Amino acid sequence: MKARQARSALGFAALLLGGAIGAACGAPAEGSSESFEGHTIERFETAEALLAYGDKGVVPVQVKFVLPRFDEESPGQTHLLDPHFYHLHDEWYWFRLLNGQAIEGVDVPPIEEETFDSIEAIYTRFAQVPKAELPLDLKWIADGTRLYSPRFYELGLWDEPRKLGLGSILHYPAHPDRVIPEDLWLFELEYSDASSSAPLTPEMVQRFFTRLEAAMPEPLRPKLRWLLRSQEQRAVADAMAASGDPLGSRVLTYADLVVAGEVQVYNPGISAGYIRRYEAGSLATAELRSNHVVLLEEVPDYLPPVAAILTAVPQTPLAHLNLLAASRGTPNAHVAGLMEIEGPEDWQTWKTPTVVRADERGVTLQPLTKADYQTYLELQGAGSYAIPIADLEGAPDFVDLREGSLGGLSDLVPLTGGKAAGMMALFSDGDIPTPHAPMAVTVRPFVEHLEPLDAWIRAVLEDPDFEEDGRVRFLALEGTEDYLKENTREGEDQAWVTDWMQSEASAPLRDLVTAGGLKRVIRDQPLDPDFRAALEAFVEGQFAALDPVQGLRFRSSSTAEDAPGFNGAGLYDSNTGYRDPSLQSADLSKRTLEWALLKTWASYWGFEAFEERRLAGIDHHAGRMAVLVHPRFDDPLELANGVIAFQLAEEDDGNVRTMVVNTQQGAISVTNPDPEAPALPEIVQVSVFGSGAPQIEHVQSSSEVSPGEQVLSDGALLLLFQWVDQLAHDWLAMQNEELPADQARSTVQLDLEFKEMASGWPAGLESAEITQDAAGLVIKQVRTLDRAVRGPQELTSLPIPRDILEQAHVIHERVCLSAELEVRVLEVTTDPAITWCLPFDDVPFDAQITLTFPEGLAEVDFEVNQAVTFTHLEGAFTHSSPEASAQWDLLFITSETTRGETSIQELRVEPSGSWTLTLLDGGERSGTLSCELESLLVSPEAYLETLIHDETPEG
Repeated sequence: MKARQARSALGFAALLLGGAIGAACGAPAEGSSESFEGHTIERFETAEALLAYGDKGVVPVQVKFVLPRFDEESPGQTHLLDPHFYHLHDEWYWFRLLNGQAIEGVDVPPIEEETFDSIEAIYTRFAQVPKAELPLDLKWIADGTRLYSPRFYELGLWDEPRKLGLGSILHYPAHPDRVIPEDLWLFELEYSDASSSAPLTPEMVQRFFTRLEAAMPEPLRPKLRWLLRSQEQRAVADAMAASGDPLGSRVLTYADLVVAGEVQVYNPGISAGYIRRYEAGSLATAELRSNHVVLLEEVPDYLPPVAAILTAVPQTPLAHLNLLAASRGTPNAHVAGLMEIEGPEDWQTWKTPTVVRADERGVTLQPLTKADYQTYLELQGAGSYAIPIADLEGAPDFVDLREGSLGGLSDLVPLTGGKAAGMMALFSDGDIPTPHAPMAVTVRPFVEHLEPLDAWIRAVLEDPDFEEDGRVRFLALEGTEDYLKENTREGEDQAWVTDWMQSEASAPLRDLVTAGGLKRVIRDQPLDPDFRAALEAFVEGQFAALDPVQGLRFRSSSTAEDAPGFNGAGLYDSNTGYRDPSLQSADLSKRTLEWALLKTWASYWGFEAFEERRLAGIDHHAGRMAVLVHPRFDDPLELANGVIAFQLAEEDDGNVRTMVVNTQQGAISVTNPDPEAPALPEIVQVSVFGSGAPQIEHVQSSSEVSPGEQVLSDGALLLLFQWVDQLAHDWLAMQNEELPADQARSTVQLDLEFKEMASGWPAGLESAEITQDAAGLVIKQVRTLDRAVRGPQELTSLPIPRDILEQAHVIHERVCLSAELEVRVLEVTTDPAITWCLPFDDVPFDAQITLTFPEGLAEVDFEVNQAVTFTHLEGAFTHSSPEASAQWDLLFITSETTRGETSIQELRVEPSGSWTLTLLDGGERSGTLSCELESLLVSPEAYLETLIHDETPEG
């Protein structure tokens, strides 16, 4: 078990690292045709020569190029890179310079001390050289596995004028079912070309055509076309076509490469949710939720976690979106003609649940009944999470989160919600920097504020119209104005609202809509005067050290979010209030503490939040809104922001810890990026295996920094790892204190958010409060990614480790009978997507075995039908073959302590069913068993399989 867990973590690292290397491999490379063997040629005389040169056995054939003196009227020599010699495009640059060869038009002197005949020889030569002594501007990235030259990319993308032109020549063979069926001869540029600091211009595109046509065989020159990779490149091509430039029409997009009827499954799986269709240019990632099945006309670089991804155009195996889907376990596939398939558009309009299956059989997209979807949610654990409800008798209105400890987390959650309780856990560590003086407004004032509205709210929620019609729910919760903003069908929606209000709405619903919706009613009802005074006094004392101009962030900390089985991320509002709003500009002068608190409270009753709770089966009345308060992170002082996914798995030979950090420069959000201005975050993985040193792997660079630059330094990453590693170990220990030994967890997953702030934040504090060691890093949130236990609550009493139970795919009892022996084995198969720490998708985890002796066992004084039970802590289970009913076998060896108590040493069951029981004194019993399975839990994925009856959708 433990060894497989370690390998799975390594596999996860390799996947992410592979993405980084693959992305680099898609960039241009270089060579030479002079006497120096630069492993390039200058031109192709025939198409056959081009295909032979670039052929590596995959489609498309690809030859990378570098064009020196790209900015000059007299061009330099074209370099077409031998793909069998070079893998990464900047290798040409430093291979030449390290061999004493100058580069035309580039003012970087070559180094003549040594010569090298291969890229591998250079790697070997500088493997042990300190980074300060590396030649040129070379640096090691990807944990010392990649030599990299930032200057090369500056010359090719960022400098103005550009000294180098970078890209690739591609050949797609003819395909009769492709959108454009003929032979395709294309060139593509870097994805970031047109969005860099030296953006692509029509003149540059013309230069690419001219230089590349000269390098192509004459018959192919008029066939050469530009393959567009981004909306920015599309805009340049459109501008050229509009101006009459014929080259502006010699373009293709990846949509033109679609093969009719083609289906490519990149990450298999089965899931269900609600359809969201996005045509080209319309994607709004902030709208997406984990229960959305996303259909895309073009491939973005990023999506938040969703239920499934289908794209109308092909992806590449190492596309960033594909890597994200693989790491998250999200079904992901390309289906040609996806946007023309009948059904999905209507399913989105009518909010019809939909199942998606992608595997070797193809892709199935099929509507579900609401009853089937509800069963699926229940099997996922929906509704099984009981919201903890605090006794408010004598409860405080405010909590200073600087007082407490991680051990008090579970007790604090019902009063302050998970977000605020997590802040207290962070603060109690002592070493982890948090926002200054965090505090919580408990759920008590929220409950008291809603008391006058309680009867009204209950009448609305129990109204049949509210229960049955999503339009009515939206109106009642958000009001007419917001409803009509979201629904704009040329007067139809206004007519429906008017008709419904006049002829169908009950009095409670009509009154609520007339008042502007429940959110408006909650915001318009003023705070109790005594409570408002107490709030202002407590906040004033808590943040007395701050300048009154400093904004305070009021963040939702509902008891119906950040919980096992219901994450709730993004469902509720956060708002900024000021101790003295008169010091702010006119548009902020009304943002008092009361305004911020009421607006945050009201977001509990937003339509989207309500629908998510409704789907999850959560009692709306049981949930309560607490609020976390701390200084706002001011955008001008924000150097970076990011999220951390941390995994800890305890192993027999040393713990495995993996930290993946997504970071973006400045205040450009990682968690909610602007869909109108997408930006790629920096992705880095830090791993530690056993007692080894941390290994840093740079997976992806931020699109907002210059090539070779990092948003977070390696020192800052290691500091983050140090903090979170200790927190994860403490968190796991805290969880296990509340569990029996045979249910103790061996894994924990934490999700954190952080900022890097400049000196001067928060206003009024001395900059010395942000230490040099911390480099301005501030952890703003932590939560566990535990799942709710799926299935009957009785399962929680079984001797199954809680993390294995949470990830259970199937639980069954294997019952094997013979005249002398009955065997019952409790077996758990885990989710195949969670093999990083729980590798039981193939061979099951054996939690318990019970041996019953129908005729007794005289050798050890067992009576007739006496049974003895051993848990996984009282013996070792091994299998020589994967779980399969016809091939199942078992070797169970008791522990020394248990062996002494029962005199049973081992039980061996062969695939044939023959068994041998060995006793401590050497005696044996044997016979033949007949086995069958009794299911205790069927996973939601297995349930969805039973509902599918359609074939792969046709375009």
